[in-house]
Amino acid sequence: MYLITLSLSLCRASSIVIEEVKYSTFLSLMEYIYTDYVQINKDSAMELFHVADRFAIDRLKTLCERVMLSAINTDSAAEILLHADYYNAMVSIIMLH
Repeated sequence: MYLITLSLSLCRASSIVIEEVKYSTFLSLMEYIYTDYVQINKDSAMELFHVADRFAIDRLKTLCERVMLSAINTDSAAEILLHADYYNAMVSIIMLH
């Protein structure tokens, strides 16, 4: 009975809060889900990558990885490698780049 009550109360909610996701990142995620396309720039790639991992959207993760790889330099390499390892990205590709 509790699950049914919980489900009904969620249906009546006027909003659903998704913690730790910027509004702009959420919009990009929704754009990708509905259109199978999203413009990813190097400034938003890491955050969108995190959200794609959180919601298990592997193809979007791959697209973000490609953008991060194209933007890798001596200043960003350590951070990208750290996040790639934590989120099970294609670390071998990053290591080869």
